[in-house]
Amino acid sequence: MGVEFTITPAIIAQHLGVEATGEEQEFERVPLKFDDDSPTHLHIHERLLHLMTTWFFRPPGVELRPGASEFLYSCFTAYEVAIWSSRTRENLEWALWRINDLKPRLAFIWDQSHCEQHPSYPNIFTKNLRHVWDNMPQYNEGNTLLVDDSEAKMINNPENTYICPKSYKGEDETTHNALEIGGSIRVYLQNLAAADNVQEYVKHHPYLD
Repeated sequence: MGVEFTITPAIIAQHLGVEATGEEQEFERVPLKFDDDSPTHLHIHERLLHLMTTWFFRPPGVELRPGASEFLYSCFTAYEVAIWSSRTRENLEWALWRINDLKPRLAFIWDQSHCEQHPSYPNIFTKNLRHVWDNMPQYNEGNTLLVDDSEAKMINNPENTYICPKSYKGEDETTHNALEIGGSIRVYLQNLAAADNVQEYVKHHPYLD
């Protein structure tokens, strides 16, 4: 059983409470699959994808990265999606309250309290995937990918369990379209979804911006 949603920048901007600027005519029809016995719940693969809020939010305000709307919905069709931020809970909620309707679809939301202080850089908080695997044993090295723009936060993680795309700093950047159809992050995660083992795939297919 399935249904198609038409996703546009204007739709996602409405959820975020911001004005849609540019590319208002861009759209994509996103097919979503449902369990036959439970049509109200999305059927998704048993994988875990941690999405940094950096992809979708830029200080001091909220700014949509090009292609973010379609990218987010495409992730929900192929992955179990979680958000793990090194922000404090208060600062994280400030960003997430604008997408409250999407929160029920997230596997979990973790903040700085689940991070560890970097041994050499006290202002950096690392993300140790062992905390995820110990608390949620359905996830492991073979089915978890952590996506973060800071390799310094990955020091405690096994190799090939994470990728570190460049941060989004505006449309003047060469990687500004990484989330759009055909963009580097979008294509990489689409290919990864078909792999049997995350760690093996990343080992043989390193991510390149």
